[in-house]
Amino acid sequence: MKLYKYLSFFLCVLLIEACTDDSKVMVSDEVSSPIVSTPTSGSALVITEDNLEDNWTVTWEEADYGVNLAVTYLVEIDFKDNVFYSPAIVGSTQESSVTVTIAELNDLILAELNQDPNVLAEVELRIVAQSEGVSDLISDVVALDVTTFGDDGTPPVLTSPAASSATSIDDSNLSDQFAMAWDAAEFSSAGDVTYVIEAAVAGTDFATTAILGKTTETSLAITNEALNYYVVGNLGQNEATAVETEIRIKAITSTTELMSEVISFTVNTLDATEKGVLWTPGSHQGWDPSTAGTISQVGDHLFEGYMYFAEGAGFKFTSNPDWDHTNFGYESDGVLTKDGTKDGLSIEAGYYKFKVDTSALTYEAVQVTSFGLIGTATVGGWDTSTDMTYDPDANTWSITTDLVVGALKFRADNDWAINYGVKDINAKRGPLVFDAASFDIKADGNYTVILSFESGSSPYEFNYEIIEN
Repeated sequence: MKLYKYLSFFLCVLLIEACTDDSKVMVSDEVSSPIVSTPTSGSALVITEDNLEDNWTVTWEEADYGVNLAVTYLVEIDFKDNVFYSPAIVGSTQESSVTVTIAELNDLILAELNQDPNVLAEVELRIVAQSEGVSDLISDVVALDVTTFGDDGTPPVLTSPAASSATSIDDSNLSDQFAMAWDAAEFSSAGDVTYVIEAAVAGTDFATTAILGKTTETSLAITNEALNYYVVGNLGQNEATAVETEIRIKAITSTTELMSEVISFTVNTLDATEKGVLWTPGSHQGWDPSTAGTISQVGDHLFEGYMYFAEGAGFKFTSNPDWDHTNFGYESDGVLTKDGTKDGLSIEAGYYKFKVDTSALTYEAVQVTSFGLIGTATVGGWDTSTDMTYDPDANTWSITTDLVVGALKFRADNDWAINYGVKDINAKRGPLVFDAASFDIKADGNYTVILSFESGSSPYEFNYEIIEN
């Protein structure tokens, strides 16, 4: 019996030596592939900064070729469903286990399998038994969930404005540029970066923020006038006040967000003189001048503004929020009287634009049924307005819609009789100017556009805001 076994073994050896490198055979019908013991299929590993130096071990039951051969084991991993087309080699050994650090495993998955950092990577593992001249024996595949680790990168660093600096805004420098600049963020993974510039009142931990702009560049400039609007309007600060303001830069990719450190500086807001106004008390609000809406002075004896009437009403214009001064009633269509004993004007429900000349004693009341966006940035081009929605509580018209690179203006009732442009074509917040230049949309995207015709309170002008979502 022993002689028979020896003869069988030598015949196998001779057969192996007779084969070329490209012709591998099985030495026995009774062979078994390696069997992975650890890790088990379906197990998960979360890689963190704290466990990078820990060991990660793969163990298996050895392959059996039916004869005693020198066997080398390769531990291979690949991403799911790649059928080990281009696997990474965890290790090679003649033992029944391989140990690497978790950091080494993380590097293999990131570098050789091209998986992203800080995401769940579905990978597969197998053991390949190899011996010279015979066919490989391959274990079953073990599926693993590995949450990779990567240093997110370096956040942006603000270089302008300087910390503790001050910007004073007055009528003489409204069009001057307020410049912001920063060193670029560095991310561990490639991708497009968008920078969002946020401002807040110091000490509020950015509970309420004003978005000064979004850009893919490392700088942004807005006008002093726009800055004043953001601080007074969005952040609710007073005029002619030194406002301690904080600014930060948020760098965003599709997978990661990095935040700069906060820079504090002072904004001395504009001392905006309140314009003359006319109050509009009437039956719609109980004939109480002190709580009535207003229209604002736009020139000598000239007043202009928009008012919404939820229902038909009679009303008057008053020079003060009381009945003790001049009040203007109805003389005839388009004509006013200072005779306080005369009736008020009658108006149907709706949204109206008023013009009043208190010297000539004339008025105009034009009903506006809609405001809309117009221009090459909109779906209707210069031909058809994109309607906005009126909010009577906020007294604003607004819309959230997709816009493309191009020009943007605002007009009423899909017509050019009432249309507004902007003072600064690059300022995303500022005053509306009748029949002025269009705003310049610089990037395709989704935007929220808000028009406010509440001119009886700060900032005492019709204004707009364009927010890139």
